[in-house]
Amino acid sequence: MRGVSLPSLQDAQEPGGWRQRRNSTHVTALLGLVYALGIARNERMLHHVRHDATIPAEPHAAARLWLNVPRRILDSALW
Repeated sequence: MRGVSLPSLQDAQEPGGWRQRRNSTHVTALLGLVYALGIARNERMLHHVRHDATIPAEPHAAARLWLNVPRRILDSALW
């Protein structure tokens, strides 16, 4: 994207970039990703988020919540 500065992309290229900074922008972005993973029912990635000790507490807890939703509730959701 021309003319748009995306510092998070720079962080992604640096080893441990967002993990070292843990600012609110990164946490918010991770929460959005966890929400998308939950809506998409991507349990494999949600398990990864839940078990990765380097991920901040809020996204970690959000992944745990998604994984604790009973299957019957997920299956009954209107898409």
